[in-house]
Amino acid sequence: MHRAQDDVLADLARLHQQFDDEQVSFDDFESAKSLLLAQLAVE
Repeated sequence: MHRAQDDVLADLARLHQQFDDEQVSFDDFESAKSLLLAQLAVE
């Protein structure tokens, strides 16, 4: 099942903000980012 790209991009933006605010470690950021990027539809 694919999520809407806008939803994935919103989660990605939120993740970046959490990393910028030092709420997420670099390793956790990279791991979560990879999972989110894999959800983006490639056309």
